[in-house]
Amino acid sequence: MSGNIFRSPRRVKEAIEQAEAIATEKGVPLTVERLAAALGLSREAFLQYVHAQPTVLSPGETRIRRMLCEQYYRIGAALAEELMKSGSHTGAAFLGKNNFGYTDKADVRADLNIAFTGEAELSD
Repeated sequence: MSGNIFRSPRRVKEAIEQAEAIATEKGVPLTVERLAAALGLSREAFLQYVHAQPTVLSPGETRIRRMLCEQYYRIGAALAEELMKSGSHTGAAFLGKNNFGYTDKADVRADLNIAFTGEAELSD
């Protein structure tokens, strides 16, 4: 991660609080994009950080990683709750696809051979 913010759990916490305050002021849920901006990162860099396999981390780095991953999961939970509300979900669905890997439907394999056995023994 770039910048000195990632050397201080206190500064990361302040950035998270700043992102939450901006979202609240605007009357919108916190997004990955808003959190990344408060941290001085692109959305892609933030997602790469939370999805990366942790290496050997100092106690401070471990705390920072835990805070950011926790925030990421909270954003995902809020997004899922938003999708359960009635009304249009275009924006929430878009964010889910871009930030959390949601898909419209599961890919169905068409190359599978399925054989049914024992039909003769079934009673009508």
